[in-house]
Amino acid sequence: ASLIVSEVLASGDAELPEELVRALFQSTRPYGGVSMLPLTDEQAAELQQTVERLELASAQVERAGKFARLDRIGRLPGSADWTHEYGDPSNTLMSRDELVKAPLGVLWFGGPASGRDLFYNRHFWGPSMAVIGGRMFVQGPGNLTAIDVYTGRILWKKALEDTSDYRPGRRGNDFEGHLSGFHFLAVEDSLYLVLVDRCVRLDPKTGDELAVFRLEDSEEQWGRIRIEEDLLVTEVFGQTEEFGVMPVAMAALDRITGELQWRHDAELSFPVSAVSGDTVYCFDGALEGFYADWKRRGVVPKAAEKKEVVAIDLKTGEERWRVGTDKVLTWLAYSREKEILIGSNKHSITALDGSDGYQLWTKSAEGVGFRGHPETLWDKVILWNDQILDQRGPGLAYDISTGDPVKRRHPITQEMIDWEFTKSGHHCNYAIANPHLMTFRADTAGFCDISSGTTSRLQGYRPGCRNSLVPANGVLNSPNFANGCVCGYPLFTSLTLMHRPDAEVWTYNAITMPEEKKPVERLAVNFGAPGDRQDEHGSLWLDYPNRGGSSPDVGLTIEGDQLQYFHQHSALVEAGSMDWVAASGVTGVSRITIAVNNPEPRDYRLKLVFSEPDGEIGETDRVFRVDVQGETLVADLDVAGQLDDRNQGLIREVTDVRAAGELVIELVAVQGEPVLCGFELVAVPEADAEADGEDE
Repeated sequence: ASLIVSEVLASGDAELPEELVRALFQSTRPYGGVSMLPLTDEQAAELQQTVERLELASAQVERAGKFARLDRIGRLPGSADWTHEYGDPSNTLMSRDELVKAPLGVLWFGGPASGRDLFYNRHFWGPSMAVIGGRMFVQGPGNLTAIDVYTGRILWKKALEDTSDYRPGRRGNDFEGHLSGFHFLAVEDSLYLVLVDRCVRLDPKTGDELAVFRLEDSEEQWGRIRIEEDLLVTEVFGQTEEFGVMPVAMAALDRITGELQWRHDAELSFPVSAVSGDTVYCFDGALEGFYADWKRRGVVPKAAEKKEVVAIDLKTGEERWRVGTDKVLTWLAYSREKEILIGSNKHSITALDGSDGYQLWTKSAEGVGFRGHPETLWDKVILWNDQILDQRGPGLAYDISTGDPVKRRHPITQEMIDWEFTKSGHHCNYAIANPHLMTFRADTAGFCDISSGTTSRLQGYRPGCRNSLVPANGVLNSPNFANGCVCGYPLFTSLTLMHRPDAEVWTYNAITMPEEKKPVERLAVNFGAPGDRQDEHGSLWLDYPNRGGSSPDVGLTIEGDQLQYFHQHSALVEAGSMDWVAASGVTGVSRITIAVNNPEPRDYRLKLVFSEPDGEIGETDRVFRVDVQGETLVADLDVAGQLDDRNQGLIREVTDVRAAGELVIELVAVQGEPVLCGFELVAVPEADAEADGEDE
């Protein structure tokens, strides 16, 4: 809410419990949400003490006549802005927002913020968005709009001139010069919008025009812009004899006054650049058809023979260094933490020392895509902390300093394997990241949990042809960039999602079992589930049968005369941290065989999860025993009879299971058909097993 008022407290003698104060504060929007409460002076003092005791970040209490005013000022702790089209002036494609992580739930959707008049047709690849100070800025044909990211309310709309001509440097789809839009970015006190022959500085709070900047040569045009400290850095497009209209120079202007600070001319042209700290990095070369992405379709463009990378001093415009390269660089990004410049194209990735251009490493890494439109992602890589996330496909990760593949543990065998993610389904946008997630379109909207490498779908929702899933200001912002799509998706809207620990999240992954059979260290299976899911202890619970997408085949077999799988939403089941496991399962199962692949017998801990899916079954109607490796471990199990509520789950753990090549679980019916939701099998470390033996 932007404003909360109360009449309940008007009597003057109401108490202010901590729960109420916390709820009021959490229900008002950051960046200015207000609660107006009719409190006495004594109650207002109590409110101040409660706010201090709860350590509510950015909370402020003031008197306003007969009211106490509780303000939520400033940003959410841990949140961050998305200021430039590719996140920042360095093109990292990464948000620093720490709050957006899985699971996700809807904060708001629909309303005027979904209006089709606010957005270009998705085919035309209009400009991306900016998110800063609780505002999301989006552009459509003839307008620029500010939307409240926490409520979906339209804050202002500014009319723009006709946008029917192609704009240099926009890299939109140039359908005979139709509707490509203008480039823009936002910082705390200014929004900069590039028009053909000028750049307009606007007030981000109101949309009012603050200043108009022009280039010295009226025949030249503005290209992509970036803000670094107090400078506005822009590509300058001009006519060349040999190559036509190209970015012939970089220029820096005072970002408040528009006064030119310096200009640096290219020897050929500056088609790609990245700005970072005190340096502007540019690829100096001439690329054929570089700005017509839809024609290029992922192919590395033809280039002039001379190709160089140049570093320009941000303050003076003087050249710091220039090195030759044999690579046609169609993407540049800079890591401020590691001071490394990354250049890439469809075929390769190269790392240069930012201080002198020395080549640190290079590797052939052919982008093959993920069944999507190649022109949108085959050159872009994400700089994620000290790693490169290679979204060009296959989805590997590399150490940014060495180029070595990033490793992770196989969730089942625990051996070290390459970190890898995948996404399935037709798509046409590139991925971006924050510390927890990588977001993209993969058929529907989707995201990868970076820590586990698992991928999830936001079913039914079609995001844009350019990324419209931006984590910023503590929420996942997704305006209606799919506007104009005629594909068969049910949901076309604007929405914002936020972290909801109680929401369901089902995944798929790129993990496979090694060709040479390895011993099972940790295996969890969730029968009837709609996908995989990793728990808080690191166990990846695999769906069986496979429904959610690619997943490791562990060689499990299940037997039974009348196997019936069931599934319901986990919110309907109570089983502690195992709610989502107990929400699905299989009835009629008699035998489960698991290949554990141990050359010698080994001890395991076994967890079994049960629930009763049939609300009509009474006590003693379903009774069975559980045998493991031929020994009865659970006798006469009556799930319904042992539960206080049919919506609960039941967990049984056994700590002394011993197995070599195979482990067999048998569910032997006494009355009715057995039921099982899932199991987790964890190998006991040898030291623990020896200690248990000594205790015995």
